[in-house]
Amino acid sequence: MRNHVAVFTGADTPIAAWESLGERAWVTAIAADERHVFVADAGNKQVLRYDHAGLLLGIIDGQDGEERA
Repeated sequence: MRNHVAVFTGADTPIAAWESLGERAWVTAIAADERHVFVADAGNKQVLRYDHAGLLLGIIDGQDGEERA
């Protein structure tokens, strides 16, 4: 998905689609740990930090490296 995250079951069945990151978004990578999902958005030059349910927790700005809520 270019501008949003989609969640699938192990059987390739879609179960959720998170909110769009906007027209300029270009998702290039997704990484997760026990508590967070990190989404790299090259189009908006930012990394977004979510919980596993898709709630946005913070945004790391690619220009200055600062995180904002």
